[in-house]
Amino acid sequence: MAAWLALADRPEARDALYRYLTEWRKVTSRADGDTLRALNLPPGPAYRRILWSLRAAWLDGVISTAKGEAALLHRLVEEAKAHNEGV
Repeated sequence: MAAWLALADRPEARDALYRYLTEWRKVTSRADGDTLRALNLPPGPAYRRILWSLRAAWLDGVISTAKGEAALLHRLVEEAKAHNEGV
């Protein structure tokens, strides 16, 4: 509430805070660590990068369907494997 009041004279900041509270923080990918493990990617730093990339893609409108997420997920996993991330 204090943050909301502090932003009262800055509508663009207040709107961004409102969108975060009502929309953006709820956006998640369908994939998780178990999904990555099932795709034979060993646990490691690539997990965070891939999962954050998927969430960013949803937020940025790069993907909007489960099929789009799956395609991006497989591409990111293959890139990680090619660079030996998590191995």
